[in-house]
Amino acid sequence: DSLSKVWLTRRALKELDRRTSQANSPQRPASTPRRITRNTSNKIQRFARDGGPELRDIRGGRPNC
Repeated sequence: DSLSKVWLTRRALKELDRRTSQANSPQRPASTPRRITRNTSNKIQRFARDGGPELRDIRGGRPNC
């Protein structure tokens, strides 16, 4: 084998236990999402319909002239 060997020391087993207990524990969301009001929804739709934010500076594009 070309794989390195990992000896099962107490520290290695403790780390394995820590990682598996984290993987099995349910994760709560950082915060509860807010409800979107009709007004906010309309603003988002209008923003998207108008093309969204100006990204030419970020993307390095040329202006449409």
